[in-house]
Amino acid sequence: VNNGHATARMAILKNKENLWPKNGFETVEPGASSSAHLDVEVAKGDRLLFRFNGGALFFKPIVTYANPDRINQQ
Repeated sequence: VNNGHATARMAILKNKENLWPKNGFETVEPGASSSAHLDVEVAKGDRLLFRFNGGALFFKPIVTYANPDRINQQ
């Protein structure tokens, strides 16, 4: 939710490549909200990046692992 007075922009990346949106940033106007549901396969060494600028965003990520038995395995 953008609680600020300016437009906010956000993106989710994996290893420097956009996952959401596919290109650039999602624009969130003041008083509006946006959400994303992603199923992403990750491996050891992968990096997920949540990028934001502008606005005053309330951000509440929820990360779950579909196969927690494989965590920390090579």
